[in-house]
Amino acid sequence: MNRLPSLFAVLVLLPVSALAQDSTARHDATPFHKGQWAAQFQAGTAFGSLGFIKFRSATHALCSTFASAVGTASI
Repeated sequence: MNRLPSLFAVLVLLPVSALAQDSTARHDATPFHKGQWAAQFQAGTAFGSLGFIKFRSATHALCSTFASAVGTASI
């Protein structure tokens, strides 16, 4: 009886996940296009980074990243 709720959840959610798949997407399609820019950043207590991406085409991009790290030590 303990497996019944799990089995029920799988049977209910399986069709939902199948409908989420995009069957009309082309094989070579990417969501990027020439001239598009992207940025990424990360901040923490001891590390930070900033990155930029410039797409030259749908499949090629230039990427630059700048990072810094700070640390302390006790003797």
